Amino acid sequence: MTDIHSINLDKLRNIVQKFAHSDFTAAQVAADYWDGAADQIAASREQFEALLHRNAALLGIREVNATQPLRWQAMQ
Repeated sequence: MTDIHSINLDKLRNIVQKFAHSDFTAAQVAADYWDGAADQIAASREQFEALLHRNAALLGIREVNATQPLRWQAMQ
C-alpha cells in the first residue's frame, strides 16, 4: 500500500484542477496520479479519498453529493 505521506499535494492540486468543469471521484484522481497503474489505484483509492477530505480547502474542492463513490468538484 502507498504511504499517504509520500503523495505530493502539488501534483494532487494540479490533477483536481484538470476536472474544473466536471465532477470526479477519488479513484479518478488516483488513476491520474498513478498514470493508470491499476495495482496502485486499487491500493490507494481510500487514501486518496481521505486526502481529498483532509485537504479540500487547500485543493479548492468540495463534495458534490454523499453517495458512494463520493463525488467532488473544483470550487470556482
